[in-house]
Amino acid sequence: MKTLFTLLLSALCFIGMAQETHTVKPLHLVETYRAQKATFQSVSPFSVATQKKNLVTELSQTAVDYEVFNVSKATLKQIAKSAPEAITLSVPAETSMEALELDLVKVDIFTSDFQVTLASTGLAADVELGAHYRGVVKGQPNSVVAVSVFADEIMGLVAVDGGNLVLGRLQGAGWNGEHIFYNDKDLVFDEAFECGTPEDGIGYKRKDLEFDETRSTGDCIRLYIEVDNDIHNQKGGVANTTNYITGLMNEVITLYANENINSVVSEIKVWDTASPYSGSTSSAMLSSFQANTGAFNGDLAELFSYKASGGIAAGFAGICNSNPDNSKCFSSIDASYAIVPTYSWSVMVATHELGHLWGSRHTHACVWNGNNTAIDGCSGSTEGTCPL
Repeated sequence: MKTLFTLLLSALCFIGMAQETHTVKPLHLVETYRAQKATFQSVSPFSVATQKKNLVTELSQTAVDYEVFNVSKATLKQIAKSAPEAITLSVPAETSMEALELDLVKVDIFTSDFQVTLASTGLAADVELGAHYRGVVKGQPNSVVAVSVFADEIMGLVAVDGGNLVLGRLQGAGWNGEHIFYNDKDLVFDEAFECGTPEDGIGYKRKDLEFDETRSTGDCIRLYIEVDNDIHNQKGGVANTTNYITGLMNEVITLYANENINSVVSEIKVWDTASPYSGSTSSAMLSSFQANTGAFNGDLAELFSYKASGGIAAGFAGICNSNPDNSKCFSSIDASYAIVPTYSWSVMVATHELGHLWGSRHTHACVWNGNNTAIDGCSGSTEGTCPL
């Protein structure tokens, strides 16, 4: 199965660090809800806009499979406001895509004291947080789905055997709320992802690679997020920025949940004024983040920006580290591929760097298998002196 997690496994191998005392896996959430004979509310906000498909010029001449939808804003507003406990979201298709039904259960991705903080004032912003869901494609138990519903848009990622399906609002002038649903397996990004996290050369012992429930980090990892001013400006304000980042984090958190690792967002700080962060490399951006922040409201911290490229983490021991600077990472994310939203790329970068802070190394590092060898040579080389 090519899931979103496959993107991560190309560079990371997760070790069992936090076993949940309750179910967080998408499939198990759906199965548990159905076992209670609860009702999944059917929702159908989309209608296929075949006549508008060729207007997506960035994809119309490519091999990418996609559909364009008109969206009922009234339906979105109703879902975002009432936040049903469980829904079946119908995703239609008329051309190259397959129509799907997504069985989704509402999840709370925030701590009880969560807030969006404005950098300009230090005060909490009054913003709507939407409704966030996790689940599977009906009839496809190996799938993983994360969907966030706001008053005027839906953000979603659907990982199935045939690729990663991205659902989001089309960007730019000329569009009036239309959404696109596409398979990203044939989408060519401008540049390859590069992670700047240096390998420390310390190999895992065999016992480190075996899950031990007594070594659990606890019920939940709290994630503190900062959003650079360039994202705020490109999104058009605090409300749209909050939608984008909370939707993105729902997708990140769902990936970890599928590995039985639970995490929540404790705070999002939005730079609605010029930020102190600068640098042309991911390393420089991380250093700037560390230099301008001390202790933070969370267990791990991540800075999002359009600046630089790639990402970097402060190391492999972010959990419970006495030095807060060692619990921070930076991710350079993408706004869109022209007018097409590229959530899967941004999710991959964000999840990758957090994975390092959790204690995971690159699979091509010479630290694995109890004998300091690599798992694979996915990058074309190894980190260390072991053979490819």
